[in-house]
Order: sequence, then structure tokens, then C-alpha cells
Amino acid sequence: MVRVIAFDFSGVLFSNGLSIAIQNIKQKFPIEENNIQEALNGDLALGYRTGKESLGEYIQNINKFLNSSLTQSDIINLFFDAYRVIPETVDIIKKLKTKGYKIAYISDNPKDRSEYLENKYHIMQYFDFGLFSWKEGIRKPDIELYRRFIVLAGVLPQEILYIEDKPDNIAPANALGMQSYLFTTPEEFIQGKLQGLLKN
Repeated sequence: MVRVIAFDFSGVLFSNGLSIAIQNIKQKFPIEENNIQEALNGDLALGYRTGKESLGEYIQNINKFLNSSLTQSDIINLFFDAYRVIPETVDIIKKLKTKGYKIAYISDNPKDRSEYLENKYHIMQYFDFGLFSWKEGIRKPDIELYRRFIVLAGVLPQEILYIEDKPDNIAPANALGMQSYLFTTPEEFIQGKLQGLLKN
């Protein structure tokens, strides 16, 4: 029986802001797409996403790597603002809460982006608890992050349903015995998995 439902943020609760941000930056600066991907989500971003590097330090590093002149305003407007909350997912969460499920999150959102999106959308009110990679010092798909989540949840792994849009991030959850759902669209989730969860 599922008791805790954990949501990924990017691509599930929010639009896939990474792909949008890559195109935003590509339009403004003559930079190769693969290099932008590495700067925003690759090894170069690891320190920033795990809370070991400030936004200022991160911007310095990516400007050096990209040979660019991105400012903090650019990062906010081109990167942070690329993430838009998906209203249908919010509605799903509200329905699940009425059925008594504990609602949680496991997110790689860096600190500054998390705070920016919270100030804009006020989404944390829908969650009972969760883990951010910037607080834990590790990011998905590190299996240790999922182990910590299970301890925090205080239930058996098989009593957790993890909703995620990236298969690589689902694999560690499955390895630990958690249930999982590969998210594509809210509509597909509503027509399929949600119906069963609401009947329980």
C-alpha cells in the first residue's frame, strides 16, 4: 500500500526548464548547445547544485567555461524563469492530499532557483516534507539521496511511490524497493495511475 508519494520537480511539477533555458541562452549568446547543457546540468554544475558553490562562483565558472558574459540577471531571466509550474500537476497533488497520502519531493533544484520559484509560485505549501540536493550535498541519481529519503519518510520503501520523468533517476529508487512512475504528461497520469491511487 502506498503511503507516501514523492514528486520530482523539473519535468513533473514544473515544465522542463532546462531544455527551454538552453534554447534561451543559445538565442542570446553564440554558444554550442552541448556546452550550455554541460554548464547548466553537467559536472560543471555539480558544486552549485549540491550547495558547495554560491551562485556568484557558479556564474564565474560557467562564464570561464563558455567564454561568455552571463550575469546574475541573465541566469534568472534565461534559466530560472524557464521553469513554469504545471497547474494540472498541482491539481493532482491536491487530490492526493485529500485521500490522506503524505506528499513529498526529491529535487535537484539548486538553492537560488528553489527560492526564486517558491517566491513566485508558493508550491511548498502542498508538501509535507522532502529533500533538496543542495541541502544534502549530493544529487540524483546518487542512491544515497534515496536512502536518506526513505529514512526521512519513516515508512517501508515499498510504501513510497516516486514520480519522476527521467529513467536514470528512477533506477536507484527501484533498486531500494520503492515504487515508481515514469511521468510523461499530467493527462496520462490522470487517466492511468491517479485513478488507482484515488480508489485506495
